[in-house]
Amino acid sequence: MPSPLSFQPAQSARALDSVVQQVESAIVTGALRAGDRLPAERRLQEMFGISRNTLREALRALEQKGLLEIRPGHKGGAFVKPLDADPMADHLAMFVASRQVTLTHMAEFREDIEGLLARRAAERRDTAAIAGLRSLVQEAKALHAQGLEAWDRFMAADRQVHLAVADAAGNPLHSLFLQTVHENIHRHNVGRYLDRSLDYMTGCLDDLTRLVEAIAAGDGPAAQTIAEAHVARAYADMKRRAVPPTGDLQ
Repeated sequence: MPSPLSFQPAQSARALDSVVQQVESAIVTGALRAGDRLPAERRLQEMFGISRNTLREALRALEQKGLLEIRPGHKGGAFVKPLDADPMADHLAMFVASRQVTLTHMAEFREDIEGLLARRAAERRDTAAIAGLRSLVQEAKALHAQGLEAWDRFMAADRQVHLAVADAAGNPLHSLFLQTVHENIHRHNVGRYLDRSLDYMTGCLDDLTRLVEAIAAGDGPAAQTIAEAHVARAYADMKRRAVPPTGDLQ
């Protein structure tokens, strides 16, 4: 930890909320980092001035928020989890399950946002980001050379390129939301409707290569067009192959 961890005694009327807020603040400010173990229960009780039951309730609430992992055993305890999109992905999954958000909505979102992000990545033209994108494309190229036996790994590499383009655009909110959408598409195994062929892999690799080179050249309009067309073509192919139409793609 960058500095000694300290907490203030919790107000008795809102002790639970106070503990949760203080631990959240410690994580956000970096006083607690991913992988850090919180002090032992007895020490936390002393620091907050609360009962064991209240402390355990607070730790459970933080675990449910995806901020802590509670590990049992002698070497267990409360550990800080890396911040990621999992909690958001879980909420979006509930919307998808209730049909408030369909996978068509997510495909439209991807087409809109990924085109914009590709354009911004080209405008930023960050040298390190471009080097990372080219490295990912080379990984995809190596998997493509292995043929259909590498299909799943190739499609995972494709997703990594999309998410890296979002990172290259420079806005962490865009990256977070896009990661959430990609995670839900993956959870619902929508890729089972893709044309599982070497031709499809070849077309996909060509799109990724042209996209990254457009970003490297600083050609925002071209990058946007390629990204939008890539997503639209994939979704159109999935809808065409989902016969009869399924609820997944409504």
